[in-house]
Amino acid sequence: MRLALAHDYLTRFGGAERVLQALIEQFPEAPVYTLKTDRAVTAEHFPGTFIQTAFTDRLPGSHRAALPLLPLAVESFDFRDYDVVLSSSSAFIKGIVTRAHARHISYCHTPPRFLWEDRDAYARQHLPRGTGAAGRGILHLLRLWDQHAAYRVDHFLANSDYTAGRIRRYYGREAEVVYPPVDVATHQLRSATRERLGLPKEYYVLVSRLAWWKQPEIAVDALGALGFPLVVVGEGPQRRELSGNAKQNVQFLGWRDDQTVRELMSGAEALLHPSVEDFGITAVEAMAEGTPVIALRAGGATETVQEGKSGLFFDDVHPLALADAVRRSREHSWDRPAIQKSVQQYSAERFREAIQRVVGVEADPTRLPSGRQG
Repeated sequence: MRLALAHDYLTRFGGAERVLQALIEQFPEAPVYTLKTDRAVTAEHFPGTFIQTAFTDRLPGSHRAALPLLPLAVESFDFRDYDVVLSSSSAFIKGIVTRAHARHISYCHTPPRFLWEDRDAYARQHLPRGTGAAGRGILHLLRLWDQHAAYRVDHFLANSDYTAGRIRRYYGREAEVVYPPVDVATHQLRSATRERLGLPKEYYVLVSRLAWWKQPEIAVDALGALGFPLVVVGEGPQRRELSGNAKQNVQFLGWRDDQTVRELMSGAEALLHPSVEDFGITAVEAMAEGTPVIALRAGGATETVQEGKSGLFFDDVHPLALADAVRRSREHSWDRPAIQKSVQQYSAERFREAIQRVVGVEADPTRLPSGRQG
């Protein structure tokens, strides 16, 4: 069986890239096809992996600058030599074209929000001024292409029931849920880490990209109003604005390595989770440390967080709602070993077993229905 991997972009390292990393470990001989790379990211996180890029990798600027060309770039890849292509997609890469006998399995992190429910916010934030109807027209054409491209996939995998529902809504396709791999081991906050970072005795933690769609300002404003210490881990375009407006009880640590992040989670009173995530690896990592999660009641958190057992929810996208949930959490007695136990189903081992089962079935033509969907 000749297998290739495909991934949208390798320009940063987040949850989707952790899934790709797990797939590379499982299929180390498979090449990776991608639209755009950052050499620092590939050198640090994907050393030794053969990476094939499209012409968009040679264009200046970010992938957003080449947005109208991305469907063409996806369709330019040549997969004639492969029996199975396993794509890891949150944008366009699921639209690859394979030979008639080949099977395309797409692990979908999310249908692209910037083309669907977040399209208006994306247009306001990222389209150049003056593009107006023309820019929105491009997004409309990309949305039509995205919907059509979904029919090229033979077998959809979704990272959560929530994502499977969005695949059904936007693409009219069913998806099998395979939760992403999470390191469910526990880590202890070392005194050296506490002293090095100047952590208070009690604190809450927010681990997030500091961008508008993650809604970090809700956590910063809520804890600022309460006066409880908040440790913020992450970088992003909102970093300067958030730190400039934050109260003195909010500490910004910027980017930190995985070990430090897990230690910070382990020592926290709770992880704050104000964003709508399709799965939410960060929340599961916090619970693996026995740390409760205070989450917006939306997205994948509604599947992973058990209210009253491993965390609490708030319902309004407003700092006051989060502040009320923090107050309630302080009155609750948390069973940290039980919280740790609640997330063992998201282990990397279970992910590997599920992927091997799906790829094994898909690679055997005697066990496949005839023809292709779409």
